[in-house]
Amino acid sequence: MSKFAGGLDTGTAKGLSGGMGLLSTVLDFMGSNQQAEGYRQVGIDKAESYEDLAAQYEDRSGYHIPSAQRKAGEMRRVSDIAMSDAKASFKGGAGDPSSVKWLAKAQTQGAYGAALQMFAGKQLERDDKIRAHYSRAAGERARIAGEMKAGAAKTSAFAGLLKGMGKAVTLAEKYNNTIPDASGPYGAYGGDEAYDFLEY
Repeated sequence: MSKFAGGLDTGTAKGLSGGMGLLSTVLDFMGSNQQAEGYRQVGIDKAESYEDLAAQYEDRSGYHIPSAQRKAGEMRRVSDIAMSDAKASFKGGAGDPSSVKWLAKAQTQGAYGAALQMFAGKQLERDDKIRAHYSRAAGERARIAGEMKAGAAKTSAFAGLLKGMGKAVTLAEKYNNTIPDASGPYGAYGGDEAYDFLEY
């Protein structure tokens, strides 16, 4: 069996090469798993961000109706004052046909303006609730996308690990698991202490 300049025969060198390849494969697998967790965390962070936005929309939606009620009440109050002043100024009296017509129109306009304020408030409330709903939906999509990307990364990493292990096993079988022992010039490569670093 041929030997390299350092004293290792070809089989031993191939065995060591397979071992180093397996170690590289394991390290790649661990790195890919960490990357997968990163994808998952990105999805979670986005989902939380969208949830915060949805909460803001919901909080804001609760202010629209009270605000509209105040505006509507103010419009009715102004309309009532205007009508009261108009009644006092009518020369023919409030019972005059033209006066009655004007008062009816003014009252209708005041009620219509108040109703518009309430409608606008309800519409704003509805819009913000819809925004909150779609924000949560977007957050859920982001979370699912993170999970799927993480799952794909882990699947790919596991496939790479199996492929790397398969190559290492093939080399070991081909070269009869030839690994230097403690009697070799490079120390106890085959001893358990050679793998102590994996515990840290």
